[in-house]
Amino acid sequence: MLPSVALLHLAFAALCANANGCETFWCRFTRTLGVFAEEIMKGDEEFNHDKCTKIRAENARSLDVGVEDITYLDDRWALMSSDDRVQLWETRDGVSTTPNGHILIFDHVNVASWPLELRNFPEDAAFHPHGIFIREEQTARKLFVVNHAYSKGGERIDVFNITTKGVERPRHLNWEYFIAPMIFQEEAMGVLNDLAVVSPSEFFVTQYHPLPDSVNGRGQNSLFTSLINNEATYLFTQLRPQHTTVVYYCSFASKEGRLQAPTKCHVAAENFAMANGITMDKDGKIYVVDLTLKSIWVYSRTF
Repeated sequence: MLPSVALLHLAFAALCANANGCETFWCRFTRTLGVFAEEIMKGDEEFNHDKCTKIRAENARSLDVGVEDITYLDDRWALMSSDDRVQLWETRDGVSTTPNGHILIFDHVNVASWPLELRNFPEDAAFHPHGIFIREEQTARKLFVVNHAYSKGGERIDVFNITTKGVERPRHLNWEYFIAPMIFQEEAMGVLNDLAVVSPSEFFVTQYHPLPDSVNGRGQNSLFTSLINNEATYLFTQLRPQHTTVVYYCSFASKEGRLQAPTKCHVAAENFAMANGITMDKDGKIYVVDLTLKSIWVYSRTF
């Protein structure tokens, strides 16, 4: 019975892939099937450590559309990426109608948050942040942000300078440059996920969907791309794993006064069902989460 449910989900997903919102019967139906399939595939109950406290959105400002990623600055401050994913990805004209997302500063002592001003960010570029990473350098701290700008700037990584020292309450980030190699535009439009910056000029970044979105947004994808990238596909990968996503390695040269950093990228690791989160430890080992297969892969660099 389970494969039949997944097949129905895949078939009806195509009918509403390009719908504006979820107003049609088939769109509502396929979402219902999707939720049902997710419930079937759930494993053990979610474990929440007794020393952890769940912070609800209503207890923190500016979380009206939720948070994608979070990373700590120090023992008080954390940075979080926030964007309206439903508007951006589930409506036909999401790229043109979705307001820019935010980088939020979170005060985990007083349990409060607020959006940071992005100073000098290009006016003609969209900002839809996904994964974020803080790189500690000798003279500064840099924030690297995966940004799905689509036709308003491409698939890119934006780099900001973080200023918090001597500041009671951080209020802004200073934009410096962006990284947008051709491979991101051709192979990974809208589907980069998270990154780990391993040196001042190198990073790894995950691609979590097998096919790129249309440059005009996910709502403009072909039926074939919508089917392959649809969440129901992950149900099949759990039943019979299909390893289709990758991790890229990129080296770049940022120079003062240059808005786009020259970059070279290639596939560093592949055969993931859904390469998602990525980070590294103090010894330089790289950890990649395969969300669909519920596994963590550990790598040592060989180059």
